[in-house]
Amino acid sequence: MGDRQIQISTGNLFWAATLNELETANQLWESLPITGRVQIWGDKILLFNST
Repeated sequence: MGDRQIQISTGNLFWAATLNELETANQLWESLPITGRVQIWGDKILLFNST
């Protein structure tokens, strides 16, 4: 499997990441694109999406 590059963005901030080949990463890859409202709570990032 080749490199699976993703981009995470909010407002004018952008991050690039590469997904590994673990099952969680596979499930995330199959679910893309994901959009939603993000809230930071302490050291956690919560995503509220419409699906």
